[in-house]
Amino acid sequence: MKRTVSPLIVLVIGCAATLLLAMYSTFANTTDDARAYTVALGVAAICTMCAVVVISVALSFGRREPWRRQWLLVGLGVASYAVGQVLSALEIALGSSAAFLPSPDVFVIAQYFLLCAAFIAVAQSYRSLTDARRPAVIVLVFGAASLVALWFGLVVPFVIPESTGPLEAVRTSLYPAADVLFLLVPAVFVSLTLAQLGGMRFARPWYLVAAGSAVLALSDATLIWLTATGGYLPGTLVDFGPLAAQLLIAAGSLAAARLAEEFMAPACAVAEPSLAS
Repeated sequence: MKRTVSPLIVLVIGCAATLLLAMYSTFANTTDDARAYTVALGVAAICTMCAVVVISVALSFGRREPWRRQWLLVGLGVASYAVGQVLSALEIALGSSAAFLPSPDVFVIAQYFLLCAAFIAVAQSYRSLTDARRPAVIVLVFGAASLVALWFGLVVPFVIPESTGPLEAVRTSLYPAADVLFLLVPAVFVSLTLAQLGGMRFARPWYLVAAGSAVLALSDATLIWLTATGGYLPGTLVDFGPLAAQLLIAAGSLAAARLAEEFMAPACAVAEPSLAS
């Protein structure tokens, strides 16, 4: 595969940009709308960088290599989230005139399905090399426990009392439920499955994606809780949780690129198993 940009360089640039954006959001003497607009644009720009990194890594794999399709789905998911942030910024800037724009939620939720498709592709690639029975039992228990915790810890005490009707309650609950069903459960399953190969080396990139999924889920739940209790302010720390998730996902793709370079080195060519069946 082609040589990729150093993960350290990309993470330093992304983290530095995130830090600058967080400092502006914290100390800038401006209106809430102006702060939210700037943060949304900044998040969109940084997420676009993350999408470019992931897609570049995906395209560096051969056309018939399963990793290409897996990481391309991930990259498209990050890009979709970036589009959602651009639309959010435009909604703030245009106000009522933005009615013609598509809903940002469409693109944000699209990331969930694209990442889930990537996790499914990974599981299919390694199904003949791993035993999925134990990971499946673990994630079923984990998923059920997470949904129960969401219902009794978030939906019942905060979402339902603050909603104007059933439709609003369902819409508000959609994000944390999707976090569990489409991100956390498949991410944990893939991580546990790949941990059976190569002393967990093949699982490390997906550990980072799983960590990003966990940060995204925690951010969504925290945002709902703060909004319901009246403690949410635009441009505060909770708004940077999804951005941190995209940075972790981008770091996962770069870890996969480094793993592939090590795997394809001549000295290791004989000793290593194939990337995916």
